[in-house]
Amino acid sequence: MSITPAPETVHVRWRVVPLATPRVVRRCSQCNGSVRFISSDNFRLNAQQRRVDVWLIYRCERCSNTWNRPLFERTLPEVIGAELYQLLLRNDPITAWDTAFDIRDLRRRGLEVDTAVPLKIETEQLAAPTGELCCIELHAPYPCDVRLDRFLAQALGLSRSAIQRQFADGAIALRSTDGNALRRRIRNGLVLLVWNG
Repeated sequence: MSITPAPETVHVRWRVVPLATPRVVRRCSQCNGSVRFISSDNFRLNAQQRRVDVWLIYRCERCSNTWNRPLFERTLPEVIGAELYQLLLRNDPITAWDTAFDIRDLRRRGLEVDTAVPLKIETEQLAAPTGELCCIELHAPYPCDVRLDRFLAQALGLSRSAIQRQFADGAIALRSTDGNALRRRIRNGLVLLVWNG
């Protein structure tokens, strides 16, 4: 009697890299309508005596009119913190992106946010060799408004219907799942199991 060996498991990490930041939908005074504003990745600081105001500057995608998103108002620099204050002064791009992706803060201020941004997927390996199981962990440091089925279709070069079939057949699975898993948004740390039969 022959025994079929257990499949090898290949561990892979996929990094999800947004190519743009979320846009804020608001009224533009020059366009006379509701338009998308895009982060310029630049901060504006204004000091009055010892207190400082800090904004992230956005630009209208149609006319380049600016809107300043308030971050700190009449705040002492030591309250902001020395490290963050220096990053703001230098227009640190990572700090600008972290701020632009703070969607919760934008929505708390009653702003409409367009979170659909183009993505690039940096992969170590797209699929395991035949007969092996591929354990894929997603590294998505910024919240991405993309459904899992759309993401997998892009990453694996398959149609969404093919992804749905493979999920139903168990060729693609999640460590913890429910019936609507493919409709949920991807998130940092999500682990996928892909069987290459």
